[in-house]
Amino acid sequence: MSTSPESLKSVLVTGGGGFLSSHIIRLLVKEPGCKIYSASRDPRSHPDQEPTVMYESVDIANETQVEALFRRTQPQVVIHTTSPHPLAPQAMQERVNFILSVYLSSPARVPGMYGTYDYKGMLPQLLDAVRKGQHKMQIGDNKRVFEVVEVRKVAEAHILAAKAVLRREISPTKVPKVDGEAIFISDGHAIPYWDFFRKCYAAAGAPVKPEKIKVIPLGVMQIMASMVEWFFAIFTLGHKTPEMRRQNMGHFERGCNWSLGKAKERLGYEPLTGAEQDEAIKPMVEWGLGELKKP
Repeated sequence: MSTSPESLKSVLVTGGGGFLSSHIIRLLVKEPGCKIYSASRDPRSHPDQEPTVMYESVDIANETQVEALFRRTQPQVVIHTTSPHPLAPQAMQERVNFILSVYLSSPARVPGMYGTYDYKGMLPQLLDAVRKGQHKMQIGDNKRVFEVVEVRKVAEAHILAAKAVLRREISPTKVPKVDGEAIFISDGHAIPYWDFFRKCYAAAGAPVKPEKIKVIPLGVMQIMASMVEWFFAIFTLGHKTPEMRRQNMGHFERGCNWSLGKAKERLGYEPLTGAEQDEAIKPMVEWGLGELKKP
């Protein structure tokens, strides 16, 4: 069987058990003849493993282990999605996201992701808010718009980027530059933050009427978060960090509305329409209600 110049022959996915990386792997298994390696600290802990994928145990922060991994797998392409949890200590965030890696899954290039197989991210928090009756709360005035993106579209964009890099290696003067470029990926239509979440709540059977919304001023929440952080710093000596942190609320003040021109031109990326986004929310919520256990 003949292969095109951009055929993926062997791909190493770091952080292979994560939300995004698991979707990347689901797309890669459809690539004919592609060897797929998934690298993480504990491959055995990953749910929904693919039988044709080779799962490798490695600490991405251990240079010796990483060198051995590359000698063993010799990948044609590396898709690097390893990232600490957003609430991980600052030192760990800086080491993995800045020193050891490139930003493939950061808010700087990929916004909030939603979709199925989300075991630890937005979806369990969303459903937990519904169960606790917190889905009627709103922080801030909800005037700024934000980008979101369906996780399968992010996975698709990574594979498009990998193939674009391979094409450029063959025809550097004819193929637009992709390597080293910051390329934004989203659903393509920014909406107010809480409007998107209320779409999700409605899909979970908990629609919120406008008159039932309880608005908490952003400044009040920031003061509360600062007090909680101070409490944790004093009484845990900095060994633990609270879920409610001031830095996690900064995005409410900024918002984001990005141009996808480079993604469309250089990757051939096509974002979702508004109707397609609505349709993508439904299976996510259905999967979550069926698969995620109550806390």
